This record gives sequence, C-alpha cells and structure tokens, in this order.
Amino acid sequence: MRNILIFILIIIFIIISCNNPSDSKEDEIPDEKELPFPVPEDLVEEVEGKIVLEEDGKIYTMKDDGSEKKLILNESGGHYSWSPDGNTIAFQYDVGTTGGLAIYLLDKDGTNLRPMYQWRRYPEFGDFPVWSKDSRELYYSWCESCGMGIHKHNILKYNFEQDTIFQLTNTPDCERVVDVSMDGQTLLINFNDTLYITDSSGIKYKELFVDSLGIACWSYDEKLIAFRPKSELKLYIYEIAKDYFHPVDIDFENEWFSGILKWSKRNKYLYIFTTNPNNNYQVSIKCINLCTKEIELVYTHPNLLAADWVQTN
Repeated sequence: MRNILIFILIIIFIIISCNNPSDSKEDEIPDEKELPFPVPEDLVEEVEGKIVLEEDGKIYTMKDDGSEKKLILNESGGHYSWSPDGNTIAFQYDVGTTGGLAIYLLDKDGTNLRPMYQWRRYPEFGDFPVWSKDSRELYYSWCESCGMGIHKHNILKYNFEQDTIFQLTNTPDCERVVDVSMDGQTLLINFNDTLYITDSSGIKYKELFVDSLGIACWSYDEKLIAFRPKSELKLYIYEIAKDYFHPVDIDFENEWFSGILKWSKRNKYLYIFTTNPNNNYQVSIKCINLCTKEIELVYTHPNLLAADWVQTN
C-alpha cells in the first residue's frame, strides 16, 4: 500500500512539473554557446533611451520605441552625437561662412543653440563629433585644406572644463574618431579606410580592419566592437579578447545594412540603420536583439538623414 502511494505521488509531481509554464521553451535563456559572440547572462529589460534625428531639414527627438516624437529645432545639421549624460546634442552645422561646417551644441530640449567653441567671432570648424563617456570632452575632425580641394582631416579634442582645444593628429591623410573608451584612454580611429585602436593621443598601435567604412562602435563593456566593412553590407562583431571577427547572420530581407548607431548598456541591443533600395533608398532605424538575433523596426521616414541614440541610466 505504501509503495502504491509513493508511486501516485511521483506521477502527480511529474504532471505538475510538465505543466509548469516557467519550464516552457518560451522562457528559456539562450545558450551563450549557440550565439556567435558573448551576450549578457542576465536578460532583464534595458532602460529606455532617446533618439535624436534629422528629417525634412529639421531636428527631432523621440523615445527609442518611436513614440513621443518632438520637433526641437527648425534647422538641419548632420552627424549628430548625443552626450552620454543625455543633456547635450553635438552636430555639424553649416554656418554659411567660407570656413564651412562648424561644431554646434544644442540642449536636449532644443534650446541654447551655440558654437562648441568660438575664437574671436568665428566658431570652431569641424565635423564628425564624438563624445567622451563622461561628457566632458568632444572629439571631432577638422579639414584643414578642404577649401582648396585638399581633403586632409586631423583629429582634435575640446575639453569643456578647460575651454581648450587639443590637436591629436597632424597627417596628410583623412582621420576621424569613431568611438571613445569608457576611461578616455583608448580611441577607435578610422584612418584611410582602416580601423585602428589607438591611445588617447591618437597614436595607432593596433590595426583591426583594412576595409573600413568608419562605421563602428564599442560595446558598453568594451569587450566587443560592431562594425561594417566598406565592401560588404554585413554586420561583424569583433571579440577583442579572442582577436576574432564574428560575422552576424541576420536576415535584413530586401534592405541593406547601412550603419550603426549604438550598443545598449547591457550589450543586449544594437541600434542600426538600414536602407531600402526598392523604396527610393528610404532609411530606417532598427533594433537588433543580440540574444535572439531578432530585428525590430523603430522608425522610418522617406527623408531620414542622420540620427543618434542615448541611454542615460
């Protein structure tokens, strides 16, 4: 009798376990070994971020789910870079002078449009602004002889606390900062279609990729670099510790993978640009879930030109 009772209890336990939703396939965490690169073990939700973008010659902000779109400036710029503290937007701005493009700043609500730095009555010229992770410095490129048809871009850095500009490089070639490490001691630099890791002075010490379009960014923990080659419409993840390039097999359907915005702070999401050649080359902002390799549309518009994304928490 006792053996029969034990047997019945075992059967009941098995039935309950099989019907428990917490053990279903839907809730299983993906095995890291099945993924092409490391992902976070804790897959809790990311904090929301915000996007700054330009379309139809105007600048907008919105949540990173595409909601709460707001016009903040009835003018256009280019190469937007939102400070990591979420307070300031840097971008290149055509000031209508013989000097060409200048680096301008804008508060997050669209107020206080101003030059990053002004010498006498002239703003500091430059393009491709990139913030340090503490929001205290801004790296940018300056084309010294573009007015004469000579495209020589050097890298400069503006320190907000010291109100001082430092020139990091002086070469006859085209250089620009692509991303900055958390401590500001290491840079990703694109130099003549080659991607390098350098120290904070811009001295090149590791060549990563010789077919670079200058579209790349570090993961927040700086263990990975996402980038797109110049000759391929394909996403790659470079794993720094293993010195290995992972091609990411994601189906973009009929669109081209055209650019990278940012990693999320937990490395779970990567925000990118895609271009649809069958729809007047319309650009879209999309989000890749790197744990599942699923891709989600965030925002699209026929005249979307440039954007940046920031998480402040």
